[in-house]
Amino acid sequence: MTSLAKALRWLAIFATALIVGFPASSMAAADPGKVCGVPLAPSAAFERSALESDAAEDIAADRLQAALDRIANRFERSLPPGEAATADPAAFLRQLRAPTSRWSALWEVGIDSDTAGPILFERDPTQRPVIIPCRPLPIAVKYHDMVSIARFLNTALAALEAPGKQAQWIALKRRAAEHEDLIRNGLPMWPWELWLNGKRLGDSDAAPLFDTQIVFMRPSVGVEINTRSRERANLEGSLMLEPIGFVRYLEGSRFSQWWGASAVVTASTGQGMGYGGLLRYGRYSAGLTLHHSDVPGVRNDVHLLLGVDLYDLIEKTRGELPALRAGIRRSALELLTGTP
Repeated sequence: MTSLAKALRWLAIFATALIVGFPASSMAAADPGKVCGVPLAPSAAFERSALESDAAEDIAADRLQAALDRIANRFERSLPPGEAATADPAAFLRQLRAPTSRWSALWEVGIDSDTAGPILFERDPTQRPVIIPCRPLPIAVKYHDMVSIARFLNTALAALEAPGKQAQWIALKRRAAEHEDLIRNGLPMWPWELWLNGKRLGDSDAAPLFDTQIVFMRPSVGVEINTRSRERANLEGSLMLEPIGFVRYLEGSRFSQWWGASAVVTASTGQGMGYGGLLRYGRYSAGLTLHHSDVPGVRNDVHLLLGVDLYDLIEKTRGELPALRAGIRRSALELLTGTP
């Protein structure tokens, strides 16, 4: 069989699988006018129009729990004596009267993976879900009532959450933009600095990004000039290591301007090891280092240090703050799924 024939054969198999699978997947979404494939037929008190008339005003006026308690009491009175204590009605009443009832996604009517029937409260792992029994028919009226109430609350509470969701999206977009500005414009970070600064990020997507950045074990290069001896005041290249320090970003600069200070250790061929401190503005730094003399009668030397960051090297390998990126993804997922 030629390669083209094989490709056509696999394409035909794939197309067949799509055609066969499509109807099943298209039926997965619940019909809001039906339950278990039959028309939704709640009691008159729990039809959508009755629920809107009775509870919508209180919900819109932020008297949510009063509306939920009234629905719960009415539902409890509609049950035969003793049935409110049975498993499914008890779970439903508990959710109506619980603080978690303020979450719209809790009231989504899902599909149970085992029975393929409607399920309530699958979003709440702390409580018992209510699985609507589709067999035998007819379905008990209490289940029609529960599904009707759940769908009404899902819609009403989602409308209440909309302004808050919008505010969360704005905060999330702002933080994502700050993240990109820091990575694109800020002082590049080595992997260990990425990890260390990532630990300082807040859990909330609304929390602002830090305006100070920790410098830790940062290598760079510079020159040292002896300030005590005109005879030895030559330029000498040095490797620099900043054990600890910080930079502070200027407000409104979108992380493109900063100043900072660090402790520094230097090493050069002629002067050996030195230590001191430096001040940084942008990608340039200046400081003073002390080099001890091992020769009797020869004083220690103080050197002027001029440094430049190894920007060109690490600019090519700029990473991203892992904890921040994970936080943004988590926040976006929470907004998409409705997790509180």
